[in-house]
Amino acid sequence: MSKQLRPRTDTKNRNKHSSQSEEDRRLRKKFPKWDTIKAKRGSKDSVFTDLFSDTKYLLELYKCLFPNDTSCTEKDFEILTLKNILLTGSYNDLGFLVKGKLLILIEAQSSWNPNIPMRILNYVSQSYTDYQIKHKLNIYGSKLEKYPFPEFYVIYTGKPLFDDCKKLHLKDCFMETNSTDEVPLDCIVNLIDITNSSGILMEYISFCTIYNDMIKKYGYIIDAIEETIRICMNNNILKSYLESRRPEVTRILTQTFEQEIAVRNMVQALENEQQVIQDKLDDTKNKLDDTKNKLDDTKNKLDDAKNKLDDTKNKLDDTKNKLDDTKKERDTARQERDSAVRKFIALCFEVNFSEKEVISRVSKEFNISYEESQSKIRDYKTHKE
Repeated sequence: MSKQLRPRTDTKNRNKHSSQSEEDRRLRKKFPKWDTIKAKRGSKDSVFTDLFSDTKYLLELYKCLFPNDTSCTEKDFEILTLKNILLTGSYNDLGFLVKGKLLILIEAQSSWNPNIPMRILNYVSQSYTDYQIKHKLNIYGSKLEKYPFPEFYVIYTGKPLFDDCKKLHLKDCFMETNSTDEVPLDCIVNLIDITNSSGILMEYISFCTIYNDMIKKYGYIIDAIEETIRICMNNNILKSYLESRRPEVTRILTQTFEQEIAVRNMVQALENEQQVIQDKLDDTKNKLDDTKNKLDDTKNKLDDAKNKLDDTKNKLDDTKNKLDDTKKERDTARQERDSAVRKFIALCFEVNFSEKEVISRVSKEFNISYEESQSKIRDYKTHKE
């Protein structure tokens, strides 16, 4: 596959563009759709489109591209620039037919975009579809239909590129496979920049360079526009165009300013909105953390209370067991004493003591009351009978 082009970032120009690049990276990270937002900044009625919508200047452009064709006149051009051919509202900068046989599509780029071939593929597909409809060509018939020969260009007005390769290939957009076969689909886009331009194309690129320099110097104010036009006219850069279309050029660039300010305001609003949301999220998180801490404290207290209850229950169980053991011991002791009392009573009656004397002896022997001794003797007689 062909070599990929990248903007040159030599030491001399690195600091010049670093702040803007860092800002773009920051916004791209913060807003995933930043590239889409940024792409919509450019005015649809751009200076490039306005300049070459005039066939006089279009002829000058054509002569820059095809200097050997001296027979072409303004009447040989048919402008085909597409408007809103995609759902995203995309459009191409310039498209035209030459003598009905040559189809030329041109894109103007101020920042490097390696996806131009794929965009051109979309544009040329729609252009040929429109051509089919207009000329009533039947692509399902047996007759071979003929179409204008395509030529594709990108006019690049940004920073110099790393290498001198002047062609972009659609095949570079495809994922690599293990196949060694020739790529069945390609779209070759010729790159024109300050190093290989001439005539009105060089003037247009110079105009863009001066305009960018004035923006950096003055900011997005009318002074930058006025100074750009003044410098260009003093140096014969697009002079006739700027003389005849100065109000329109000022309006176009002012619209670009307004769009830039609108985008910045939108970005600021988004950042403010995100900050408000972030603050609310942080506040909610802090409240949730506080609630979690309180729940943890409550849980710890409940666990402590449970442990204390368990300890109390264990102590109660121990006390109950001791009481049960004591009761068993007392019952055993009582049973043993009752047995001893019965044996003592029996022995007393066997030696012919009177009941009164037995009561007295039992009371004295077992340290119980006279009445309890009487009760024991009654129980003895009852069980004996």
